[in-house]
Amino acid sequence: MSNGTNLQVQYIDPQELKPFTDNPRHHSERNIQDIQRSIKKFGFTNPILVRKEDNMIIAGHGRLRSAQELGVEAVPVIYLDFSENDAKLYSITDNRTGETSEWDVLALDDLIKKLEEDEEIHLDDTGFRVEELDELLSEVSAADEVAPPEDFPSFDEEIGTEHMCPKCGYEWSGQSS
Repeated sequence: MSNGTNLQVQYIDPQELKPFTDNPRHHSERNIQDIQRSIKKFGFTNPILVRKEDNMIIAGHGRLRSAQELGVEAVPVIYLDFSENDAKLYSITDNRTGETSEWDVLALDDLIKKLEEDEEIHLDDTGFRVEELDELLSEVSAADEVAPPEDFPSFDEEIGTEHMCPKCGYEWSGQSS
């Protein structure tokens, strides 16, 4: 198996590639359109991973299909010296690892707001539809709308404290440990 060193991108005719016929991952039309939008906007930035021995695609079926439909004449590939079983195993792993990550919705919300300031930016280029972003970021909006209870006291120097640190003099109220 390849240890990931000396990976080299090569450009080849997409017709030379063989899809992994048992690939358990399928691409919707929307997904293909999103990949095509990305290729048009940014170029082909993510090479297709290919098994060296037989030109079988390990990862990148959606990128290949998108490129073919766009009429791309040469696609970037990285050849991997994987056994047939390792290629199949990596194919599953590659797809699954992207699914198990999570969004930091506060960071995403901040980033989206910054991007929206640029009138030339189209949020569809993120792969999200506006409705999906609204739903994903709704918990940020909900957190912004949370108000303290009505009986929550405002800061006041006159509010007494129950405890004081004998060393530094910090005062606080509430349960002590």
